Amino acid sequence: MISGGSTDGDSNRARKAKSRRECLEVDGNGRNEPVISFGPEDFRGVSLPHNDALVNYDVLRVFVDNDSSVNVIFKEALVQMDLYEYQLEAVETTLFGFAGHAVYPEGEITLPLTLGTGDLRKTVMTVFTVVDAQSSYNIILGRPAMNEMRVVASTYHQKIKFPVRERVREVKGNQPSSRKCYGETVRVDQKKARREEKGRKESQADEELAGVSPQVAEHKLNIHSGSRPVKQKKRHFGPEKDKVIEEQEYHQIPLALEDQDKASFITSGGTFCYVVMPFGLKNDGATYQRLMNHVFQKQIGRNIEVYVDDILIKTREVSCFIDDLAETFTTLKQYGIKLNPAKCVFGIRSGKFLGFLVTDRGIEANTKKIKAIIDMPSPQSVRDVQKLTGRIAALSRFISRSAHRSYPFFQVLRKAQTFGWDDKCEQAFQDLKKHLAELPVLIKPEPEEK
Repeated sequence: MISGGSTDGDSNRARKAKSRRECLEVDGNGRNEPVISFGPEDFRGVSLPHNDALVNYDVLRVFVDNDSSVNVIFKEALVQMDLYEYQLEAVETTLFGFAGHAVYPEGEITLPLTLGTGDLRKTVMTVFTVVDAQSSYNIILGRPAMNEMRVVASTYHQKIKFPVRERVREVKGNQPSSRKCYGETVRVDQKKARREEKGRKESQADEELAGVSPQVAEHKLNIHSGSRPVKQKKRHFGPEKDKVIEEQEYHQIPLALEDQDKASFITSGGTFCYVVMPFGLKNDGATYQRLMNHVFQKQIGRNIEVYVDDILIKTREVSCFIDDLAETFTTLKQYGIKLNPAKCVFGIRSGKFLGFLVTDRGIEANTKKIKAIIDMPSPQSVRDVQKLTGRIAALSRFISRSAHRSYPFFQVLRKAQTFGWDDKCEQAFQDLKKHLAELPVLIKPEPEEK
């Protein structure tokens, strides 16, 4: 079943208005149309028994589908007719039902649709939704066209019948074409399923990166239903970067299966899509942090600190060092998370974490940030004062009464149109430099300690 589309209106307001009109309309004109029926004579030329779809061969693989809410013409067929960019109107409403995924139409086009030949034929201007998707069919004749033509279809009799000037006209389906189209569709689906299964097995078997189970963490893209996909050109990275791209497999959180095609890109090696979460997506940091909080929930604050992909294992006693490492690696192995050995350092007494210097004494301010303020000349402009306040903010938790010491500088920023660096500001600036020369070390308080 294909649902959605703009048949009932391309917005909620349009659909509601059409529904109200249909409730008020009463068909009282008493159409004088012939009775359409099927009988034994309609089996002439039909191979029985069968389970074939109704496909008309003369019009090149037109699939008659009662379950489609729209008339569909596939982009490839429209391109071959040299009509792809002719009178193509934009469509906002999404289609659902193509292999279970949402499909964003390329647009709509109005074309004359003719059923029958000779005097007993009917032509109606028909709106087709243009879809860029792989299909064995060129056109799907949905309910809108069938209702407009007063078509009655019987897959069992392999015919459609419709009234023309008080007479009944019929068009026969083509069973060989139907079976061929069905076979092509099955083969395409089987190949796709095999590729997906192969990708999953390769990902699980990869010793470099086993990956996190989707039950633990999975990233999803919250895309507005009316958004159109962004078309990208092929990216040229150069031979050296192309080689690196082929060799890397960086990320560990799986990307939701229904969102993988939305993260596709083109390189010199072909078109690819991410099966794991790439960095750069909106909210990817939040997804990664949720994973870390879940994985290390029993260790955070006790023997580990973690911020996104930055992990710090902390040990108070040398004798506990190996035990803390073993506990962390056991947790990582349990959830299938891998570390980059080139970025790991073990057995150190000090190191930088989130811009701070962590030592066996406690947490100290980054000496480079302190030196940046001490070596800074007196500000000569508003921009210089903005640089100063930004550097103070990076050290604020180490500076006693930080807001009080910074108050004169913010007073200057309030009068940005008339810059004025007076003696009071200069004195506060020099006092700050003296204070930075003897900053305290932040340590964890001990029980009952003053």
